[in-house]
Amino acid sequence: MKLKNNKGYVAIDMAVAIIGIIVFSGLIISLMYSNFLENAKTKKEAIAVIYLTELMENVGIATYEQVPLDKEKEKNLELYQEKIENLKPADLKKSSSSNNKDVYRIDIKIVNIGQDGEEINIEQVEETNDIIKKITATISYTVGNKTYSNTLQRIKIKE
Repeated sequence: MKLKNNKGYVAIDMAVAIIGIIVFSGLIISLMYSNFLENAKTKKEAIAVIYLTELMENVGIATYEQVPLDKEKEKNLELYQEKIENLKPADLKKSSSSNNKDVYRIDIKIVNIGQDGEEINIEQVEETNDIIKKITATISYTVGNKTYSNTLQRIKIKE
């Protein structure tokens, strides 16, 4: 009696082949997804750096009085927000007003700096030592489930 038959495939052979294909394709799909996320992160980071650079160029073009201090929010919130909006890049204003996934959130902090390099409270600022402002802009964006941010600083000196 002959127990071994060499005609065709056995169910075990096909099961092993299917399991091998599933494992291999899972690995390939995982690598493709990681590559996609890394490309998306790189693209968003490049755009974020462009926005930060344009914002800092706008700060450089603006006069010293057009760059508001953070404490000015308390005195006149509308004027403060208008001054900040004038500093933001035009594309960033558009993207933050729409509800798309590529929204970048930008936070701007502006403080006075004394001659010793320390921050000065608005109550301590006098006309004579109100000559330097430090602008710190942080832009954040989300890729996948992670949030990333870039920060840039600039000093504005009264002319």
